[in-house]
Amino acid sequence: MSFRWIGRSQDGKTVTLKKLEGCPINPPAYFTPEWQQKNNDIIRVGAVLDVETTGLKQNEDSIIEIAIRLFLFNRSSGEILSLLESYSSFQDPGKPLAPEITQLTGITDEMLKGHQINWSEVDQLLDKAQIIISHNARFDRPFVDRFSEISRHKIWGCSLKQINWSQQGYMSSKLELLNIYHGFFTDSHRALNDVDALLYLL
Repeated sequence: MSFRWIGRSQDGKTVTLKKLEGCPINPPAYFTPEWQQKNNDIIRVGAVLDVETTGLKQNEDSIIEIAIRLFLFNRSSGEILSLLESYSSFQDPGKPLAPEITQLTGITDEMLKGHQINWSEVDQLLDKAQIIISHNARFDRPFVDRFSEISRHKIWGCSLKQINWSQQGYMSSKLELLNIYHGFFTDSHRALNDVDALLYLL
């Protein structure tokens, strides 16, 4: 499949990118209260999750931010039906961040100071989901599994590895580039921004 820019001008010389504000999904027209009542058997709850960390070593580094957003989806078609509740929080790692982490995420030591993730609230959300989706679950899941009993027993999906992006015409599977290919961008590499971007992308 050939590459397609979303937002490309008619003359093919420019591409317009729009800033993503939240996650403005367009539910399918058939998704009405009446349809929902009659089709509860094919409606499922998903969770999109992202973490920012002090580094890449899962046994040594720490989570500094987590974000989760629940959503309803049609298990027969995969269509996203509606957004549900979300949770995001900083976590003070108890030590200064490396400069490259602040440069990557925009998160500073001052922003993290005194903050703690409420893992009970995280578990309450994850317990409602039939699947947890992350853009690189192989990285995110071990960090979350260290603190969440619920996470360890859930099915995880990976939008990085389990979608053949190259077959769709996209030569990079990095989230930031996929966003740009699809005509939008977000602010700095932050957990809730990435969650909303991934859900909107899907």
